[in-house]
Amino acid sequence: MSRSPIRKPAPQSDLCIVIPPETANPISLGRNVWTAVPGLASGVTSTAGDDLEIAVTAEIRQAGGSIWFRALVDGVPAQPSDVLFKASDSVFDGLRSFTFVQPGVAAGQHIVEIESRTGSVASVLKRTLSVCSASPTVGLHRLRTVAAPSGPSITNSAADYKDVPHLVTSLRTTVQSGFAITFSAEAGTNEGRLMVRALIDGAQVGKEIIFAEAGGTARNGTRAFTFAAPTVQPGTHEIRIQWKAPRGKAWIGDRTLSVSSAGLSAQRQLARNIDDAVSLNTN
Repeated sequence: MSRSPIRKPAPQSDLCIVIPPETANPISLGRNVWTAVPGLASGVTSTAGDDLEIAVTAEIRQAGGSIWFRALVDGVPAQPSDVLFKASDSVFDGLRSFTFVQPGVAAGQHIVEIESRTGSVASVLKRTLSVCSASPTVGLHRLRTVAAPSGPSITNSAADYKDVPHLVTSLRTTVQSGFAITFSAEAGTNEGRLMVRALIDGAQVGKEIIFAEAGGTARNGTRAFTFAAPTVQPGTHEIRIQWKAPRGKAWIGDRTLSVSSAGLSAQRQLARNIDDAVSLNTN
C-alpha cells in the first residue's frame, strides 16, 4: 500500500496589535524600577527561526528627566536591551515610538511585554503595541531584523550620505513583493537637520526624510520611520540605512532595522479580509 508523502504546513506569520482603552487622565508610571506599561502586553505564535518585530508607540508626559523603555520576550530583554524613550525639556512634545527586535526565536507562543523605568514623575496617555513574527527565509510574508550593538552614541556632521553603522541586511523573496523598511533610533541634533534614507540594492527608496531637527527645545529620545517600496522583483536584495547632517551635528544611539516583505497577492488578500488576517486585541 502506497503512502502519501508527509507534508509540513507552510510557515505562517503572526501579527498581534494591542490598543489599550483610552483614558481621560494620564496613567502614572513606576519610578526607579522596571515596571510594566499598563496594557502593553501580548502573545504571539512563532515557527522555529522566526524574527520578531516589536513596535511600541506612546504619548509620554514628564516635566524634564528621562524615561527608558524595554521589551521583554518571555521575560528576557529583546534587542536592544533598553532605549531612552523620552528626554525633553517639554512636559509633552508629541508621540514617541521605537521598534525592538528579536531574531531567531524558538517555535511556540511567546509573551511580549513593554516595561518602563524613570527617576521622576511620568505618565502615559495613548499607546499601542504591534508584534509581528515571521520567517526571514520562507513564506510569502518574510521578516528580517537587525539591531546595532549597544554602546556610546555616534555623531555625524557629514554633508553627504554615509551608512549607519551595523544597519545593513539582506532579504530574499521568490515573488514580486512590497517591502516595508523600518528604522528606529535614539537620535537628536544640536545644529541643523539629521537626514535619513533607505536603499535597496543601492537605489533610494522614496524620498529622504528629516529624522531630527534642531530647535528651541531639546527633544531627545527615540524616533522611527517606515520607508515603503510597493513593488520589488523576486531575488536577494540588500537593504541599508544611510544618514547625513548637512550644516549641523547629529547623533544616534541604540538603533534597529526591520525589513518585512509580502507578496502582492497576499497584500490584496489582506485588504479584502483585514478582519480575518489581523487579530485586534482591546483588553
